[in-house]
Amino acid sequence: RLQPELTLGKFGLGIDLGLEWDQQNKANVQDWNDPTDIWDKILYARYGKKGSDPFAIRLGGLNNSTLGHGLIMSGFSNMTFWPDVKQLGVDLAVDTKFAGVEGIVEDVDKHEIFADRLTIRPLAMQKGLFGKLGLSGSYAVDRRPVDAALWSSSALGGDNMIIIYGFDQDLPLVDNSLFRLVQTFDWATVKDYGSAVAGGFMGKLAMFDYKLEYR
Repeated sequence: RLQPELTLGKFGLGIDLGLEWDQQNKANVQDWNDPTDIWDKILYARYGKKGSDPFAIRLGGLNNSTLGHGLIMSGFSNMTFWPDVKQLGVDLAVDTKFAGVEGIVEDVDKHEIFADRLTIRPLAMQKGLFGKLGLSGSYAVDRRPVDAALWSSSALGGDNMIIIYGFDQDLPLVDNSLFRLVQTFDWATVKDYGSAVAGGFMGKLAMFDYKLEYR
């Protein structure tokens, strides 16, 4: 399926052209018979890019959403069953010198999977390396996990709900247009089940993202 993005400045619109070919190599255009069909072809709308702009939001289909450094939620998608199941997801990020907030919701109608992260920079008024030190707390909930049978009854609780919360720290060591190096530490726990710890480095080299992490 062809799914290009139309961009204008910081705005982007994802389109699902839905063009499929039969055995005679003819395109199936049945879904384009009515002008109103265009609304069904919109994958998502976004403004800004997470991690690059101080304000970024994406509405509709989510196909690679990550909370913080990714220990709790990484590469999340609400498009597994697209186009049969279409969900209005939200991926929001606001970042300032002193604080930041992130929020991911699988579907605003059902509100079954969601995650939030709040960041503060307590030394932001100071100049130098530690002025960019970030301390964050995260919280994620899955109200109806697909693999509920794999979890213990104590972790799921009576309503089969998974709750994850955690803490993380990051410190940018190098940050310029060509190279970004950030030291990270993460801790997270599934309520009444178990915990995980991760630490390492992540960043960007030119146009490529990278991560070196020990879990």
